[in-house]
This record gives sequence, C-alpha cells and structure tokens, in this order.
Amino acid sequence: ESVVTEQYNLVAGKYPEAADELALVVNKNSTLSDAVLASYYIDLFASEMKDGKYKKNYYTYAEILSDKTDYGKFFLLSPDQYFGEKQERGSAEGYIPQTKGLVDYLCENKPLNEVNRNLVEQIVGKNLGGLEKSLTCYSGEGKGYPLKIVGIFKLKDDTQYGMFSATPICYTDALKTKILSDAAASQVFKDQTATPDKSVMLSVDSDGNYYNANLTTEKAKKSALSLIGWSNVPTAIKFYPKTIKDKDYLLDYLDAWNEGKSGDDIMQYTDNVGFIIELVRGVVEIINAVLIALTSIALLVAVIMMAIITYISVIERTREIGILRAMGARKKDVARLFITETGIIGFMAGVIGLILNLIAVLPLNALFYSITMVKGFAFLSWWNILAVLVISTLLTIFAGLIPSLSAGKKDPVKALRSE
Repeated sequence: ESVVTEQYNLVAGKYPEAADELALVVNKNSTLSDAVLASYYIDLFASEMKDGKYKKNYYTYAEILSDKTDYGKFFLLSPDQYFGEKQERGSAEGYIPQTKGLVDYLCENKPLNEVNRNLVEQIVGKNLGGLEKSLTCYSGEGKGYPLKIVGIFKLKDDTQYGMFSATPICYTDALKTKILSDAAASQVFKDQTATPDKSVMLSVDSDGNYYNANLTTEKAKKSALSLIGWSNVPTAIKFYPKTIKDKDYLLDYLDAWNEGKSGDDIMQYTDNVGFIIELVRGVVEIINAVLIALTSIALLVAVIMMAIITYISVIERTREIGILRAMGARKKDVARLFITETGIIGFMAGVIGLILNLIAVLPLNALFYSITMVKGFAFLSWWNILAVLVISTLLTIFAGLIPSLSAGKKDPVKALRSE
C-alpha cells in the first residue's frame, strides 16, 4: 500500500482489501480511453439521455462506486461456469467457452433499446482497431462471484509513470488466491490433469473438424492449465531499480543466470529504461556532433580575433616596446609581456564563462526537475572547471603567440621614433 500511495492519490472510496474489492486507476486528467471503456462493456458516452441525446459525456466517481449502478460491478466466473459441460463434437470430446460476440450479445440477449443501439453503433462504427471483433460476452447472466470497484486511484501530478499503467482495473492478492483455488477445484481442471498429454479444450481445424490438441512439451502443458485459470508460474515480473547502477547490476545478474541455458530455461527480459537511454543517447550524440562543430567554428573565430587584438595591441604600443628595449629589456622579455597578457585575458574569459554557466544551470535544473523529477540534471564537476580554465588560457596564449614574438623582434630605434 505504501508503494501505491507514493505514486497515486486515493481520490474516491477506500483502499481495496478483500477478494471482492477492486480499484479503478485513472490518469492525471481523470480519464480513460474509449477502448478501455469498450473492453469492459461500458457505454463510451454516459448513458443518461434526454430527448434522444446524451445529457453528459462523463461518469462521476460516485456513479462508479455506487451500489445502484452497474458501472463498477463485475462477475468472476469459475472455470466450470465459463466452459460449461463437456461436449462431444464428432469424434472429439472436450470443453468450449460459453461465450458469444459482444454485438450479438447486445442485439440478441437484450431488448434493442436506444441505449443498446447507441452502444452497438459506437463499438461497430467507431474505429476501435478491430476491438469489436475480439470482445466476447458470457451468455449465462446472474452467475459468478460478484466484484465491485470500491476505490479510485489517480496518478499524482509529480509522477511520470505509475506501476498500474498496464490496466485500469486492479485487484487484491486475496482475489488471485481465490482464482487459483477455484480453478484447482473445478472439473475442467481435474480432467486436464488426468490427461496431461492432451488438451481437454476443443480446437477446430481449417475444415471445421473438432479435435483435442496434443501437449508434447512442458510449456504446452503449463499453457493448457493457464488457459483454464490455474498457474503457479508468473508470466512476468517487473523491477523498478532506483538508480541506473542498480539497473545495470540487475541485468548483469540476469545475464549470468542465462549463461549456459537454452530454450525455455532462458529468462527473457526487456530493459525499457535501457531502450530509452539508448534512444536518448543516439539523439544526444547527434546534438553533440552539431554542438562540437559549432563550438569548433566559434573557437576558430575566437583564436583569430585574439590574434588580431594582440597584433593591434602590439602596433599601438610600439613606442612602449622601444622604451622597454632602450631600458635593457630583451626580446624574449617583451614577448613574455604580451604572452602573459593574452594568458590573463584567456583565464578571465574562462572564469566569466564558468560564472555565467553556473548561473544558467540553476533555472535549467529547476525546469528539468519539474518535467522529469531528476535532480542535478546539468552540473559541472571539478575537472570540467579545471579543463575550461586550462583550455581557455592555452588557446589565447596560442592565438597571441605570433604577434607577441613579433613584438620582441622590433628594432628599438625605429620603435622609439614611431608615433
């Protein structure tokens, strides 16, 4: 519960605890997609009508939680209720799910009133990606274990991805235990375990003939039991590492587990975060390449401009150079003077750039934190600062090297006579 409440707010009802209690999970806008509503056989538009038109296009939390409406009520069928009695079809004998298509169910088993007609039109007329063909209904009403939505969870504004993103209807561990126990006690389960090498479910070939499929592998046998509703093998486990380092450790562990194994013994996994990181890394590499090109051009222009500025400074201070040489300064002393000045300029430029960078990082980190909840997205380490200062100083010294050396080579007599 503590993990759930870290990511979601309980906006209505209570936290489900019993086997017959469900939770509904909505997104940050308190909405569900039309495909989700249709998959749970709920009218895509609120079914309250006036003068042949819908009065509203939403459901309230109270309507879903109310005992007077059917929106939040479901019935869990046991395997025997779902598959019915064993049937004989030709030379084959087995079970067939007691279901029919949703549209047929709505049109045949209920009066085709205005609400049902609208629901049929919504499912068939709207583009639901063929969902209307895959939806099936159980034909025996009034049977099953009643379930009810007792709480509604909403993803918190500061949470980007919730643990219940895969399904809007969530149930308790107590319900899972009941499902397994009911399946184990069912007749269809007993028949399947009595003939583990052959499926008790009837299949149909391309000619319309019924047959019982052979189960030749352990995986096929487990799948047959899972189809009935009984399985003690998890189909998937989700991990939520706190850091990238933890994620890498987990992947290394799984890789070590798979070493030397083959077939069904291999643990298949999907690294969603790694996929996103690789995708982002590819984009970042492209951006880096563009930035490096632009920076290289900027540095080249800066070096040229620094050389020009140093050359202009030498020309304007020709008389000063002559005085220094007349007072006994050597050629290399004059050259060192200008080299030192360009180095100081480069160092100060690096300091100013770092200060502006550190100021820009504050609002940038605040912006990224509001979007991604990641702290310290942009930062400067000590070696970044050191590298910037060293590179900035060396570049300016290199840029002013030729003008500085030319200053030391000037003739002191001609330099003194210059204006």
